[in-house]
Amino acid sequence: MRNEITLQELALSLNLSISTVSKSLNDSPEISVKTKSRVKELALLKRYIPNSMAQSLKGKQSKTIGVVIPNIFSKFFSESLHAIENKANERGFRTIICFSNDSIDKEAECIEKLIKSRVDGIILAVSEESQYKKINEHIEKVLSYKIPLVMLDHLEDTISCDKVGLNETLLAEEATMNLFNLGYRNVAFLAQNPSTNKAESQKQGYLDAIKRKDGKKQILSFGSSEVCHQKLHKLIHSEKIDAVIVNKLPLTIFGTKNCSKSVFSIPENVHVLSLSNLGDKEHLSTAYDAYDRLGEEQGDIAVDTLLDRIEGVLSEEFVKFELKGRLNCKSNSAQIQKLSI
Repeated sequence: MRNEITLQELALSLNLSISTVSKSLNDSPEISVKTKSRVKELALLKRYIPNSMAQSLKGKQSKTIGVVIPNIFSKFFSESLHAIENKANERGFRTIICFSNDSIDKEAECIEKLIKSRVDGIILAVSEESQYKKINEHIEKVLSYKIPLVMLDHLEDTISCDKVGLNETLLAEEATMNLFNLGYRNVAFLAQNPSTNKAESQKQGYLDAIKRKDGKKQILSFGSSEVCHQKLHKLIHSEKIDAVIVNKLPLTIFGTKNCSKSVFSIPENVHVLSLSNLGDKEHLSTAYDAYDRLGEEQGDIAVDTLLDRIEGVLSEEFVKFELKGRLNCKSNSAQIQKLSI
């Protein structure tokens, strides 16, 4: 359990009244610049956190955890969040949910809000922007306050904390090997935001499988859907591609539409395999296979790990859970029709 300094202790250390310290921290014009500077310097040094929850007393748990995820629109995050809330509630904890929208600034804002709310711990799916820009100071801030942190699915290797995710290298290697075992020989890998840890690990798994099968590596890396469209369209027309692995859910639809534009039938000519969960909308117009990223299972493990860490059940050594994704076959070649986009 982390030690937190109170407003009263700050006041005693500075030989000031609690009222003066409070007003200084709130930039009251009634207090001199010199006094405000003294108060803020000590507050920063002692890592004082303004208490926005009156019922939280020093040395006691708030019985609240924070969750920061990119959004609620994906099947994975809706499943994991549902599991987290249910398990936390069962164990007597409330949940504060924040959405980063895969933005560093928004993610930092969420973390700051949770720290000020005196949460007992945080579950974080690191934003893509934080990963590809390699900016982690706002995440390190959580650890500097001795707040337990568990990373969920979107992991950052440089941060020391508990982590729950899939073995991304194994996932992509298995996906590629499965396609080769089904008879596909020209397998391309599409990686959106390739500098994230997840994409880099998946790329390595793909390359490992290609090497084992003595295949030809064909990797498309890009940031936007428009660039993906151009690169994939060119690849299909210049090379014989019979299978495509995509690393992110939105690309599943996009890749399929591009393939159909190139007079390929899906999946008879170009087999599409996604390393992300399927969402409801993706069932409407195309067929492809996808790996279930086990949102419910990851959420369950993440919240149990966090609450065990908060309650002192775990040893000091951090734990990392690497699950194996589950392949869901959605394609049925006998029923696939050519799409005209």
